[in-house]
Amino acid sequence: MSTGAPPVISRQSIIDAAQGGRSLEALAIARAYAPLKQDAEAWYMLASLEAECGTPAGMEKALVKVLDIQPNNREARYNLGVFLQEQRRSIEAIGHYQLVLKGGANPQAKSNLGLLYLENGDGFRAVEILEEVVREAPSLAAGALNLGLAYLHQGRFDDAERILSRAVELDPSSGRAWHSLGLCAETRNDETAAIAAFSRGIHHAPAFTDSHLRLGRILAGRGDIGAAKRLYEQALAVAPDFYDLHLALGHLLSQIAANGGEYEQAYAVYARAEALQPNDARLHYAYGWLKFSEGKTGEAIDRYRRALDVDPGYQEAMAGYATVLEREGRFDEARVILQPALNVDTPHSLVLLADSQLAKTPDQKQRSVGRMQAHVANEKNRHWRCDLYFAIGKLLDELKQYDAAFENFDAGNALERKPFDDDGNAGFFARIKSTYHPTRVAVLPRATNKSPLPVFIVGMPRSGTSLVEQIIASHPQAYGAGELTAVNHLMTYFERHTGVSAFPEGAAEVTPAMMETLGSNHLAHLKQIGGDALRVTDKMPHNFICLGLIAQMLPGARIIHCRRDPIDTCLSIYFQHFNTHHPYASDLAALGPYYRQYEQLMAHWRETLPLPMLEIQYEDLVADQDGWSRKLIDFVGLPWDDACLSFFDAKRTVNTPSYDQVRRPIYTQSVKRWKHYEKHLGPLIEVLGGKY
Repeated sequence: MSTGAPPVISRQSIIDAAQGGRSLEALAIARAYAPLKQDAEAWYMLASLEAECGTPAGMEKALVKVLDIQPNNREARYNLGVFLQEQRRSIEAIGHYQLVLKGGANPQAKSNLGLLYLENGDGFRAVEILEEVVREAPSLAAGALNLGLAYLHQGRFDDAERILSRAVELDPSSGRAWHSLGLCAETRNDETAAIAAFSRGIHHAPAFTDSHLRLGRILAGRGDIGAAKRLYEQALAVAPDFYDLHLALGHLLSQIAANGGEYEQAYAVYARAEALQPNDARLHYAYGWLKFSEGKTGEAIDRYRRALDVDPGYQEAMAGYATVLEREGRFDEARVILQPALNVDTPHSLVLLADSQLAKTPDQKQRSVGRMQAHVANEKNRHWRCDLYFAIGKLLDELKQYDAAFENFDAGNALERKPFDDDGNAGFFARIKSTYHPTRVAVLPRATNKSPLPVFIVGMPRSGTSLVEQIIASHPQAYGAGELTAVNHLMTYFERHTGVSAFPEGAAEVTPAMMETLGSNHLAHLKQIGGDALRVTDKMPHNFICLGLIAQMLPGARIIHCRRDPIDTCLSIYFQHFNTHHPYASDLAALGPYYRQYEQLMAHWRETLPLPMLEIQYEDLVADQDGWSRKLIDFVGLPWDDACLSFFDAKRTVNTPSYDQVRRPIYTQSVKRWKHYEKHLGPLIEVLGGKY
C-alpha cells in the first residue's frame, strides 16, 4: 500500500487496487471485505483474486462460500469443478459438473465431465457424453479433443483421427490434439504422419514432453540418433525431473556407446534417473544392457537380478539375464531363468530371441522357430520384428531349410534397408588414400612409443576376426578385448579430440606431441583393460579404415588382416542384423560395391602401411588350424602355448555375432556356404564379377 493510512474496506477500493495493478493489495482488502459483507458477489470477487495471486486453497474456500450463499450459482460451481479437476479430485469435480448441467446447457462443463469419466475408467459413458457435446457444440475444440481421446482409449483409431483432425482445425495450437494425432498415425505405422504431428505439437506446446518422448523414439528407430538426442535434451531442459525422458536419453546414449561412443555419458544419465526413481525395474534392466554391451557381465547380471527383485515377472529382464548366462556358456541356468517367461500366453520378443539362442537340438530349434513365426507378424516394434526374422533365418539355416531361411533373412533386411551412398563412401576412402599417399606417409606426425602391446585384427565383418582373436586370447600372456570402439571414436570425432580438421585431412595437421598423447592414452586404456597381458587384441573389423591413424599413434602395433571368400563374407553379413552404422549390410546390391572399396583400400595399405601385417585366409585357417595358429602366435611375438589349439575351452565372454562359433572346435560348414543360396544371390554375384 502506498500510504501509511489504513485501507478503505470497500468494493470500490478493491476495484481500484486491482485496476492499478496492485493485486496483493486488492487481495488483502477483499479478504477483509468478504467476511464483512457475507454476500455471494464479495466472495466471488475474493475467489477471483485468490486465483490471480496463486493461492488455490483460498480460491476453493471462497467459491465454497459463494455456493453456501447461492447454491444455484452455476458459474461459481463450474469454476469450482475446474479447480477440483485440476487437483485430480475427480469424484468431487464430477458432482459439481453434474449440478451445473442440471441447471442448463454448458458444453464446456459437459466436455470436462466426459473427460473425467474417461480418466476414471468409464470409457463408454465418456464417449456417449462427448458425442453429445460435439453434436451440440461443433465449434468447441475441447469437445472434439476429448472425444478423440475417448476414441483412442477404446481403440477406435479411425474415429479418433477423424475427430482429432477437426480439433486441430478448431484450435491449431492444441499440443495435446497434435500429440493424439501422432498416436493415431503410429497405430497405422505411418511414421511420416506421426513425425509431422508430434513436431507440430512440440512447436505449439514445447512443455508437452510426451511428444518429445514419442518423436525421439521414432527418430532413433529411423537411425536419426543425433536428432533424437537433441530432442530429448531440449525436453529435459523444460522438464528436468521427467523420469521417462532420462530413461529414453540413457537408452539412446547406450546405443551410441555400444557403437563407438562414450559409456560415461550413458551412465551419467542413468545416475540422474536413479536419483529420481531408485527402485524402478526398467532402470535396472537398462543398466544391465549397458553393462553387458560393455562386456561387464558380472555387473550386468547384478542389475538384471535387481530388476527381477523389483518385478519378478519382468520378461525383458529375464531375457537379458538369460542372454548373459548363455554367452558365458551357462545354458542350463539360462533356461531356468527364461522358462517362466516362455510359459505366459504372449512371451516378449526378447524372450523368444533368448530362447532361440538356447536352441541346440533340431527339435529345440524347430520349436523355437514355431514360437517366433507365431509372434513375428504381431510385433509392433520394428527393430524386434527385424531381430525375430534374423533369428528364424538362422535356425532354419542350421536346419538346412535354405529357401525358407533366405526368405526370413530377406524380410529382416527389408525392414531396415536404407540407401547406401556408394559415391560418398568411395570419396571418403579416396581422401584417406590421399592423406596416406606413399609420398606422405613417412613424414606424417607420429608417436615414438613402440609398445608391442596392441594387436589389431581387421577385415570385413564375418571374415573370421572372432576366431582369430579367440586363438590369440587363449594364450596365457594375451588378452582378447573384443571390438573396442576407441579408435573408431577418435576417427569420428577427430576434430574434437585434436583441435584440427576432421579425419582424414586432420591426421596430417596434428603435432607429433598430440599424436604422442593420443598413443599414450590408448596404451593406458589397453593396459587398464588387459591387466598384466603382454598383448591386447582389438578385433573391431572396420579398423581397416583407420590403419594409417593407428600407425601414427601406435607405431609398435601389429595388424592381422582376416580375409574370406567374398561371397561367403557378404552373405554372412546379409544374414546378420547389423546396426545403422553399416548401411551397406542390408542390400545385396550394395554389399558388392562396398566390398570392392574395402579391397581397394586394403591394397593401398599393403603398399604404404609402415606396420607389420599378417594376412590370414579363413579357409586356410580352418584347413590347417595348427599351422596357422602357430603363425599367429609367432607374428604377435609370443612363445607358443598349446592352449591356443583348444581356443574353444577358453573361459571368456565373447560379445559379437560370432560368439557361439568360437566355443566350438574349428569346423568347415561355413566354407562355400553361399552355394546353398546361389539362386538368391544374383545382384551380389553380378557386382562381384561372378568370378567366385
